[in-house]
Amino acid sequence: DAKIATLYDGYREMGRIRHLSEKAEGLRKRAVLYGAATSAAIFFANEVARFTMRSPFFRLKPVAVAVVLVGPTGFLKFAANEDIDSEVKRLWRVHRTREEKGLGGSYHPAGVY
Repeated sequence: DAKIATLYDGYREMGRIRHLSEKAEGLRKRAVLYGAATSAAIFFANEVARFTMRSPFFRLKPVAVAVVLVGPTGFLKFAANEDIDSEVKRLWRVHRTREEKGLGGSYHPAGVY
């Protein structure tokens, strides 16, 4: 997030930079939503199987409940962060190269580049 803020401050006229922060927040929110939906679907499928098959094997232990609650959301958040990091990595390389050459960011409030 700090890199995104630095990129935005220096290059906010670029379309990719402007939408990077919005994309990152959208991916993170979607990861939480899909993780919660996946957990709910797993619990629902488990209850349907337990009631229709009348089997004690489908009773979830406390550890399994914790894994089902945290697992999908954690995995999807990790995947979203990897996607965001790969996008930021490319743009950060450009920023670092410009800084090494002494050029700095390309955004200037006066509009002069």
